[in-house]
Amino acid sequence: MRCQLLGLVLALVPGLLLAQSAPRRVPPPPAALEQAKRLVAEAFEKDYQAAKTPAQKHALAQKMLDDAAQTASDPAGRYALLETARKISVGIGDIEQAMTAVEALSSTFEVDSAQLTQEVLRGVAPQVKTPADHASLTRYIGRELPKVVALGSYDSAASLATLALASAKKANDADLVKQWTRRQTKLAAQAEAFAAAQAALQTLETAPTDAAANARAGKYTCFAKEDWGNGLPMLALGDDAALQPLAAQALRDDLSAAEQLQLADDWFEYAQDKPALVKEAAWRYASLVYQRQLAGLSTLSKRRVENRLAEIAATTSPLVKDEWVEILDYVDLNRHMVENLWERKGLAIMTPHPDHCKAFKIPVVVDGSYELRVRAVRISGTDTMRITLSDTANDVEFWLNSGARNISGLHRIDGQDLRNNASRTKPFPISLGRPFALALAVDRRDDAIAIGATVDGQRYFQWKGDARTLDTANDQRRQGIYIATCSSTLAVFSVQLKLKSGHAWLTE
Repeated sequence: MRCQLLGLVLALVPGLLLAQSAPRRVPPPPAALEQAKRLVAEAFEKDYQAAKTPAQKHALAQKMLDDAAQTASDPAGRYALLETARKISVGIGDIEQAMTAVEALSSTFEVDSAQLTQEVLRGVAPQVKTPADHASLTRYIGRELPKVVALGSYDSAASLATLALASAKKANDADLVKQWTRRQTKLAAQAEAFAAAQAALQTLETAPTDAAANARAGKYTCFAKEDWGNGLPMLALGDDAALQPLAAQALRDDLSAAEQLQLADDWFEYAQDKPALVKEAAWRYASLVYQRQLAGLSTLSKRRVENRLAEIAATTSPLVKDEWVEILDYVDLNRHMVENLWERKGLAIMTPHPDHCKAFKIPVVVDGSYELRVRAVRISGTDTMRITLSDTANDVEFWLNSGARNISGLHRIDGQDLRNNASRTKPFPISLGRPFALALAVDRRDDAIAIGATVDGQRYFQWKGDARTLDTANDQRRQGIYIATCSSTLAVFSVQLKLKSGHAWLTE
């Protein structure tokens, strides 16, 4: 599985660059597409006849993907190659390759990528065999599910969640099973809320100021969809005696700091005894309001709010203690790129550009002890990876074979950079094009902190000291875990986090 994914990433770098520079086109007309499909069948006739095993069919589909990346001047031919590769890949249960074809189609042509993606997910599910591929299928479904829910397609969402739970079990991953069981429970509550709000939503189409309809529709929009921008005005027009004044207050743009703090307290108190769907959504909203006021609070008020934020994080976060959670899939590159260019290729996030330094943010904050597992590959260049480790007091950067591949350790301690501080260690031998696994452990106890690392299972780095001596290398890199590389191209396949103590939460 790792070799297949790496092969797809490496093979599609030229196609990635082409897709970025070309506008999306209208799909070719049916007659032209049929002609192109006949040409594909003729050109690959011998390959079709020879491809008997899944491995041979995978190679055939990859050959078509490679050709498609070089067929920019022939839209019908490119479309036919990608569509044929997609169907071959689905038939053998090759989720990575099938999704690569969908992404290439979607980046080049004006197609319904959501429909194509769901066709792939449902089509490959009966064919997937290995635990690793089942785990990949759950990741793809996890990325697609919010889009389906946002459209109100709860029947489709439920069937996808059922596929994901079944694959989580076949992946032999107990943590994944727990996570998908929780997601199914939440999805059922969202579907119930949607059904209850249908009549109200229809009423608002002809009577937009109807108080009862606004209240019911607003509750669904705020608590099930967590679309507060559209939901709060509905609640403010509604007849719910508890929610109407809260929403009206939230919509004011002239609130003082004290009034903002009181607003957060009111939302927190409102949701205390509510069902999980309402409680978690309202508390997440309260958390955003609290965080906006945190910096300006007095010591005692700040302590109170921090305790409340910790309670909210523990209740609402998908990052549960002692469970491995894939956090790379929380990255939205439209919002989380920091420097230069990164792209998604399948489940990976990669940069095909060797120039300068480039980083992306994983929107996860940890206050406590945790472990990270990162799978990646350096495709070209000398700089391997830099990771800004999350900590609410300090955000320190760990370098793995950086600075012309000859230096590793914590970037800054007591104002000293890595060339001069005690954390510096020798590089670990990592070959170009060879996937590697980096594991990091951060053990925080009051002001004492220990950071250790292994690469491919071998102990590589260990440092202990006072957390207050750790300096952030970049003041912009706060409220998240950052992956960066300089003067290199890098693909990151997976970043998993396990919370050991304290709290972890999503920042957005």
